Amino acid sequence: MRKKFVPALVLLLLLPMFSVYTVYNMETSETSSTTIYVDPPTITAPFSENFTVSINIENVTELYAWQVKLGWAPQLLDLVNVIEGDFGQIIPDPALINQSEGWVLPLCVYVPGEGSGSGTFANVTFHGTSPGECVLDLYDTKLFNSTLSVPTPPYLGDVDGDGVVKIQDIARVAKVLGTSEGQPRYDPDADFNNDGFVDLFDIMCCALNNGRDYVQQPGNATQPVEAPHEVSDGYVTIYPRAAYSVTWKWLDFPDENPVWLTVNVSVYSSFPVENFNFNRSLGRISFNFTSATLGFCNVTVPKLLMDGAFKVLINNTLAASILTWNQTHTFIYFTHGQGTHNIAITGEIVTRIRSIDLKYLIDVNGDGIINTLDIASVTRRYGWKEDN
Repeated sequence: MRKKFVPALVLLLLLPMFSVYTVYNMETSETSSTTIYVDPPTITAPFSENFTVSINIENVTELYAWQVKLGWAPQLLDLVNVIEGDFGQIIPDPALINQSEGWVLPLCVYVPGEGSGSGTFANVTFHGTSPGECVLDLYDTKLFNSTLSVPTPPYLGDVDGDGVVKIQDIARVAKVLGTSEGQPRYDPDADFNNDGFVDLFDIMCCALNNGRDYVQQPGNATQPVEAPHEVSDGYVTIYPRAAYSVTWKWLDFPDENPVWLTVNVSVYSSFPVENFNFNRSLGRISFNFTSATLGFCNVTVPKLLMDGAFKVLINNTLAASILTWNQTHTFIYFTHGQGTHNIAITGEIVTRIRSIDLKYLIDVNGDGIINTLDIASVTRRYGWKEDN
């Protein structure tokens, strides 16, 4: 059902626009500094989290249709979604997304309004699946802001060869939109410029010549003309996240059955972390790394372990840091230069049980199950005081 539904959905999106294109014809701009670009141009994101980039357009004039193809390394990134920007509605066809090869083809067959200026074509969200680096590659980009009258044949827009451009031709092109030569769904009759790719040019040939009867009304056909433009790719780095377990004795009882706690300290870093250590008596987390360029770290510390006014020292020198927090964790962000760095993060050791921490302590015997055994253990120790 879904495969039949998608071309119908594309068709419904296209139909209201064809009457616009049958009368749309304008002069070609002689000069252009139009640029399609990825924003931000470089992005660093943590492994196993989402991030969003925008495909933007700058300094375009009287745009009426566009397409961009964005490629990435599929072993590093998964596409989450594509959301249209402010230059028209994107055709909602899953066939225009290929996760295994790593590309998406957002395209718009009708830009409402003036279609001039700068703005966003689409916002694209990815999920980092593995540490590494890759280019966010813009290619097969097309901007249309003018038309051209060309001799016939070929009869542009006429897929089935009966000499008339009609709804059946439109549906046939919409069904194979985004396919290329060699793929099972590729239809050479829908590829009007014989470039081996059914794309925006081909669907626009249908739009511009919709209703044309080449048999009864011989003459030139109308084809879209690409606007000159430049492209600027993006670059993404997915940095690793390291989680380090810290275990310490929280409470000590006379029956020699102490309560031990274990939490994870997470370190997001542009470079691999080495020699992680936690010194409870000093209230200090420390680790090392060697950076080839400027970079940053984001350290997540459970408040059950440390709290208070944290300080960051890089090679024994106090460094600027940004602290944010929620009920259970503190997030410490700082940047660093190139070279080998010893990082020390100091804070206040937590010695009192807060109400928010009780959920970590209910499982008294540490078997992973909260049951009557935990209740019995607490009952036996009722009245004992915390070991400071």
